[in-house]
Amino acid sequence: MLMRKKILSYRFSRKKSKAYPSMIESIFVYPLDETVMVFLLENGVYGKPTVYCVPDEIPVKLFQDLTIPLESVFR
Repeated sequence: MLMRKKILSYRFSRKKSKAYPSMIESIFVYPLDETVMVFLLENGVYGKPTVYCVPDEIPVKLFQDLTIPLESVFR
């Protein structure tokens, strides 16, 4: 069961470009559940979250080559 209280969040934004007209990535971390939810804001609307858990790796949209391995996050 996911905790309802937001423990930690990050927002990554990118300036408008042709590839990403307006995108903000919000990452919510639930350390007790070892779960991460990623929301993308595209054109003013948040989509459905993508849920990750150990041993997944999270791709970061702001930096194309960056992934976050959850095993190292929740050690």
